[in-house]
Amino acid sequence: PPSTSQRPSPTGYESGPYVRTGHVGTVHALLSRRCRNSYTHAPDEQSSDQIEPEEVHTMLFSIVLFLMFFSIEGIKPVDGLIVICSIAYARQIARTAVDIVRHTPLFALIWFIFFIFYGLSVLVGGLNLSFIVNFALNVIMSLLIISAIRYRVNLSYDIFILSAGYFASAVIATLQLISLVPNFPGQFEVMRDGRFMGLYGDPNILGAFSIFMIIYWFDRLFFEQKRPVIRSFIDIIFLLSSLLQLIYSQSRSSWLGFAISAMVYLVITGINYKSKIVVRVMIALLSIGPIAAVALSVTETGSVIMERIDSFTASSDAEEERFEFYYTRIAIEAAKDHPLGVGPGMASATTGLMSQDGDPIGSHNAYVHVFFENGWVSGACFSMIVLSILVDSVRRSLASRDNILYAYSSFASALVGQVFCGMFQDLIQWKLMWLVPSIFLAATLLQRDRGVLHAHLPSRRRPLTCRGFRKA
Repeated sequence: PPSTSQRPSPTGYESGPYVRTGHVGTVHALLSRRCRNSYTHAPDEQSSDQIEPEEVHTMLFSIVLFLMFFSIEGIKPVDGLIVICSIAYARQIARTAVDIVRHTPLFALIWFIFFIFYGLSVLVGGLNLSFIVNFALNVIMSLLIISAIRYRVNLSYDIFILSAGYFASAVIATLQLISLVPNFPGQFEVMRDGRFMGLYGDPNILGAFSIFMIIYWFDRLFFEQKRPVIRSFIDIIFLLSSLLQLIYSQSRSSWLGFAISAMVYLVITGINYKSKIVVRVMIALLSIGPIAAVALSVTETGSVIMERIDSFTASSDAEEERFEFYYTRIAIEAAKDHPLGVGPGMASATTGLMSQDGDPIGSHNAYVHVFFENGWVSGACFSMIVLSILVDSVRRSLASRDNILYAYSSFASALVGQVFCGMFQDLIQWKLMWLVPSIFLAATLLQRDRGVLHAHLPSRRRPLTCRGFRKA
């Protein structure tokens, strides 16, 4: 067992392959062969000043997670780091791919068929190289996240680093709005048409990802007991930042997606826990309304947000086109004539749909978009992949012993909201929309690697803690 002289950091977000007391890392460390072997090292070996390759890989992956929200036009800085980091984790990625094929052959087969018909759509239809490169980077990034989190054995720390980058990008963007920080070369607008885009460049995708951030940090803050004050403070900052970014993105699909996610989260909590807990969760969720009202009054942007809310019932031509799924219906009609697809990135060129600014407009539906561009079979496979991940996340969230350890309720609730957002947005090309499914798959592999854990159902759920657990 780990030495009692090793103590956790005050924040509770410890890194490294050794001891992470008071968190899921402790359970992982006790059950991980790699970590158990590391405890047998002599003290002088552990305190060596020599930097191990694993430490370099860990640092590189943390940088990738942190820079995920910093985007510029053209080739993004994080793209090159993803490639470099994937090379560093090549062996782990290969093992993870083999394990996925071995443990979930049907899931792997669906992905294989999807890639086959994706390639056929390139041969039969047109070719937009930037879309193909971006899609390939997204797939590589997903495998990298699954493999790195699995072998680093520190899920909560990796999500913390991702959240830190999410928060830092919002702070920098806010400072740019008040001219305290200069814009970066090639940077997207921070604010467009009154909508906050941060440093990422798209308010709808930023809002959709904020759903996960809000649910995850709410879950940690509300249910985890005996937490240091500084850690509670950090969690509150992340939660408020996520809520504000969702509000000011003015993404109507994300607002609706969050409302659905909150209801799913409440239902999951009600199924797993006592009625008293459900009432407390409901009160806490309802408190989001007053917090939002205060934020709007302080920043004097309430009228802008209200105009956006009123647009749900607006009668303008542009709004009618959106709410009547005009672009989606056009794509469906065009897809009927292209069973093998029109090719990645060729939807706008085929339909001729353009915005008032001359930007190409896709299907405004992630699932129809894949059917249209990559063919009927690829569209069916993509829908099956999304549905299988969603069903698995909900199933695991209702298994209390798994839910306590990995906070599956956060993943399930957020995935439901993001899947809903996919009905209005083209998601497959955006890296942020690959993050939550990738982290969830990494959690499932961690659970498989560490064995089955049993726990008595506590009166209050404590996600990512080890109290009450025993080895099967």
